[in-house]
Amino acid sequence: MPILRYTPTGFGRYMGAAFSGARLISFSWEELCRAAITVGRRSWADVLQFGTYSVLETIWRLTIVWANLKEEANSRIGRSNAFLGLDPSEKGAVSYFLGLAIAKLLAERLFGVAWLLHFDLYRQYLNPTLGPFGNKPDFVGLDATRHWVVIETKGRTNAAGQQLANAAKRQTRSLRQVGGEFPTLRAAIVVDFAYGPLRAFVQDPEEFDPDAPDITVEARELVRAYYRPLIRLIQNLPHDRREDSAKGQSYLRATLPVLDVTVELNEKIFQWYELPDAPLTELEPILPKSPEVLQHVAEHRGDSEKQAGVNDEPAKDEVLSVADLREEQPVGADGVSVILGKSWNKEIMFQEPEKREQ
Repeated sequence: MPILRYTPTGFGRYMGAAFSGARLISFSWEELCRAAITVGRRSWADVLQFGTYSVLETIWRLTIVWANLKEEANSRIGRSNAFLGLDPSEKGAVSYFLGLAIAKLLAERLFGVAWLLHFDLYRQYLNPTLGPFGNKPDFVGLDATRHWVVIETKGRTNAAGQQLANAAKRQTRSLRQVGGEFPTLRAAIVVDFAYGPLRAFVQDPEEFDPDAPDITVEARELVRAYYRPLIRLIQNLPHDRREDSAKGQSYLRATLPVLDVTVELNEKIFQWYELPDAPLTELEPILPKSPEVLQHVAEHRGDSEKQAGVNDEPAKDEVLSVADLREEQPVGADGVSVILGKSWNKEIMFQEPEKREQ
């Protein structure tokens, strides 16, 4: 199973062992592919108005993962020869996208974030200038308990220096409130390929800019926008229904044969989506239970970030060692599953892309 080294900084002791020093987190290729196809971008939302392109966009995202990454002998994620053969501008574009995918994966695994959407989708609500730096974060998101997060990510081919990390932190502070509330967490996630294996740095900025603008967005609308491309993807591919009699649930699934990948979504999410006024609470019974990390943060920080760090007692190990305790998650916190065929098994992903089809 692939392993990623991440280094958290700036988190209070109340966050526990998973945020107290460099750690290794394991995940499956299914999880990484799931992050790659669900990480939201404004351009994708626009493209997916058209069925054929929704399929092509998804294929492109999965191909970026398949062609540019491989599993090393130590289970770390390394660069493929195909990636090393790219020119600098191409490497930059691939690194940026992979940074988004890793940020999506870490947001779910470390913070329990179920829905993460690109901030540009909400720019119509914003003032022309965002904060004193004129910057904006990449993502706003929610966990299942309706706590908001703001996340900025940087993906780089070369080493991520402190200057880049500081820029990411500034961008997370360029929003004050989201949906009438202070975000429970603002995280800067920097991913690089500098020394071979993929690695990540996760920082918790200490404060926000009090003069930064607020954005108006409803949680339900964010979640609807999040599911829209996935629902359109499945609807625009030949799909079937899988029944799980033990759980009393049914799932709609579609396969991308060229990539040996199947995407599956609980049918009740489709039903919820078809009712624009359906409350978000209707999704709660069908979503996997995630660690309530953001609830824990909120209890220590209070309702306003002005109280951040007031209670910095160490957490009990069982509270937040999520990176150590959580193993492969076959179903995402958003209820999305990605099933990979034999083309993605461990032995194949150890090989360079040009040898995988021999």
